[in-house]
Amino acid sequence: MTPSAKDLFVRALEIEPAARAAFLAQACGDDAELHLEVERLLVDAERADSFFGDTDGATLGAQEFQETYVEKEGDVVGPYKLRQQIGEGGFGTVWLKAVIATPPHRIRIQP
Repeated sequence: MTPSAKDLFVRALEIEPAARAAFLAQACGDDAELHLEVERLLVDAERADSFFGDTDGATLGAQEFQETYVEKEGDVVGPYKLRQQIGEGGFGTVWLKAVIATPPHRIRIQP
């Protein structure tokens, strides 16, 4: 059974970049289309890492992002001050916010 491009891509990511060409040549055999698809996935992953990467090249995962950015009452987000948490769900936390600009008034938005 021939492995899928996704399976080979995941395995190739675990290999040092210098050794990937030999791995793909062996894993894909004569299937040029499969080889090209895995190469494209690797190039896209490299582009994503360079775009979303940290200064040391490491990409932040969802867990690191959640631990790093936890809002709390009193925080200032743009022109708003977080007043009270009024909900939480799959897309994040909903806050009652107050505009810091004059005149002050309350609005409800979900970040």
